[in-house]
Amino acid sequence: MLRLQENAHGRRIAGTPRQTAMRAALLLAALTAFPWHGLKAADPDQILGCMERAGEENRTLTQAYTSARIYRAENVKLHKAGSVSVEVVYTPPGQKNYSIISKTGSGIVHKRVIEPALEEERRNAPPEARVHTDIHRRNYDFAFLEFDAEAGANVFQAAPKSRDKRLFKGKVWIDEATCAVLRIEGEPAVSPSFWVKKTKFRHDYARVEGVWLPVRHHTEVQLRLFGRSTFDIEYVRYSFEAPAETATRMPSAAGAE
Repeated sequence: MLRLQENAHGRRIAGTPRQTAMRAALLLAALTAFPWHGLKAADPDQILGCMERAGEENRTLTQAYTSARIYRAENVKLHKAGSVSVEVVYTPPGQKNYSIISKTGSGIVHKRVIEPALEEERRNAPPEARVHTDIHRRNYDFAFLEFDAEAGANVFQAAPKSRDKRLFKGKVWIDEATCAVLRIEGEPAVSPSFWVKKTKFRHDYARVEGVWLPVRHHTEVQLRLFGRSTFDIEYVRYSFEAPAETATRMPSAAGAE
């Protein structure tokens, strides 16, 4: 049985169901070959290379700054919670120092959770330490997962190449336009303790004064005996070489919930 169809000029032409299906298949093939917005990872290696170059350029562009932050940690089952307000001073190419401005809540939380986290960040800031922790193919194997249209980012699975406690396993969101890392979600490559059943974290970045910096961090930990603990960093503002009036409050994290 013949079906009448209209061509591009509005003329009716004959076609069988098989011909119609073939035309549809050819059209779909052509659409699939076209560089669609949602098919950004046709060459994952190219995107990953762009990400690595963007990271190096971002470090080069990042000038000295002061960051005001609030660190919070809590375990509901133990009725323990604490927060610490901190000023972090960054000096290129990779020196960080911090001053504690104020503390509230549990001293145990301050000493055992928040202050060790600050020390860990300080130790990992120099270039010779970052080379082992950067989101880079020398430290991770990557596999493309999807294009996140809402975030405008290509999403990759990241698997650490070594069992280094400073690395993670999870997902990385790479900004379509700039190749900057927008978000990381995952868990540590190595469990920090037998008592930790599960850890998951989310770390968000955004552009601040032309460079990409962290703007939000949230971690949840399930402990074997003591239940759920949380750890959060609120990045209140950044000040670049700094009169106070140049301080920049944090934009919303890209894709933040």
